[in-house]
Amino acid sequence: INAEYMGIFPNLRMAASSTAPAATTDAPAAATSAPTVDEICRQADEMNESERDKRECYTWICGQLALHPADPGLLWRTARAQYLAATNTPGIEPDVKKTQVYEALDKAQQSLALKEDDFQCNKWNGILLGEIGEYEALGKKIENGFKIRQFFERAVALNPNDASSHHLLGRLCYAIASVSWLERQAAAVFIASPPTSSYEEALSHFRNAENLKPRFWKKNLEMMGQCLYQMSRYDAAREFLDDALDMPQVTADDREAHASARALRDKL
Repeated sequence: INAEYMGIFPNLRMAASSTAPAATTDAPAAATSAPTVDEICRQADEMNESERDKRECYTWICGQLALHPADPGLLWRTARAQYLAATNTPGIEPDVKKTQVYEALDKAQQSLALKEDDFQCNKWNGILLGEIGEYEALGKKIENGFKIRQFFERAVALNPNDASSHHLLGRLCYAIASVSWLERQAAAVFIASPPTSSYEEALSHFRNAENLKPRFWKKNLEMMGQCLYQMSRYDAAREFLDDALDMPQVTADDREAHASARALRDKL
């Protein structure tokens, strides 16, 4: 399975709440209680959505996880932070990145073992299992492809209103649909019935994401254009590619999506 699409978490841009410390006065400081796990999780989400260095976010949340090592919400958030730090650090050594990704997957698996009915735990297991495809043999990647789909489908079932889960399921379907005939023949050596999908199925998931949260992410519009192009629906592809190009480029993901949309649009 082409793991290129599965190692990219949709870093959804949302307005992050201010995390500035409260103002102090000359009065003696009152004793303050330690933050609750819910408060820690909210701050972790705000840090993740901000432009702060991902390594800084990871270091901070590791300290919080040490205080609450068996909390599933903190475990998957730490897995997210570790993955983003590993994949967004310029010049990171390949072996270091590999170790970090596998450690992130281990934390995600721990979170799922503690709370298997949490859509985020399922979603992050799917994301990270896809990310390690870069390091796994073909037979293992094919085996994991089935598991990744199960994780994303479970995430959608647990929270049908999460646009990013629908998007990820679309990305998986697109990757499977893009596998060549020769690659399928090679896959058949390892498993009688390799995963199958279609551009139509991928498009349906991207549409679901877009209907839930219109224009929530430039990449989703670009992928809709990619699917329609593969289906030879060129007029519709132009429409969605133009919509993608009209959206601002804020993150590195946005810039990559913009470049891909621009390259395909120029063919049309």
